[in-house]
Amino acid sequence: MTSEVTPEQVQEIIAAAKDIFLTQQVTVAGLALMIWDHLVTLRSEIDLVWPAEFSWVKVLFLLNRYVPPVFIGIATANFTGSASWLSDKL
Repeated sequence: MTSEVTPEQVQEIIAAAKDIFLTQQVTVAGLALMIWDHLVTLRSEIDLVWPAEFSWVKVLFLLNRYVPPVFIGIATANFTGSASWLSDKL
């Protein structure tokens, strides 16, 4: 028994591949924009936040600023296929 792929299925596969490629490109662009924003605002952060006394607001700011890029970077690397070092195997 042979299973033939219909033209409709081929079109669905092509559309899905295009969607995946576009999603990968938008993800990388978003990461690049976030890195650019961090670089542009770094001087203000150094001048205003770093010398400030320890407070929960400062901790929340720093966590909010530096934790997401790590996770987004790992997710982007994994999603775009450039993270062969990441594995779901135990």
